[in-house]
Amino acid sequence: VVDLKKHFNKLLIKSRKKIFPSLKQEEIKEVEKRFKEYFNNKYNFNYKKSVLHADFTIDHIFVDKNNKLSGVIDFGDTGIADPDYDLIYLPEFDEPFKDYLKNRKDKNLIRKLNFYLLTADLQGMFYGLESENKKKFKRDIKDLKNRLKNWELGKVEIHPK
Repeated sequence: VVDLKKHFNKLLIKSRKKIFPSLKQEEIKEVEKRFKEYFNNKYNFNYKKSVLHADFTIDHIFVDKNNKLSGVIDFGDTGIADPDYDLIYLPEFDEPFKDYLKNRKDKNLIRKLNFYLLTADLQGMFYGLESENKKKFKRDIKDLKNRLKNWELGKVEIHPK
């Protein structure tokens, strides 16, 4: 079972040391603001713990010729936490995903998903640093900066522009 508050607090502490030196002061303030907003919203922690795939990308989901689910692969990142976490990968499904968000009628969901994507950007940047993959680091820092810039637009995008 993943305690998301503890998990994300550790990520923030680690980011202050390793990632923040690569950001501008206003970007650091914005990241801090988004973490504080997430931590202070009780709604974010009011969920029924569920099994997560935690890497539910379009290339891990198989459908048959009738577009019916036929398989899911890569369960290496599974855990138990907020089921909404798996939704961060679904914008790749475009219209069905947008319809799903509309039907949820949940004002906070988009902010929570963008927070989860922001944490994925930070984790990707760590991976880029640790593996000395400058291309990965640059892509994720660009995504992070664009996500912060577009936060109030209320869109959920894996790679925001």
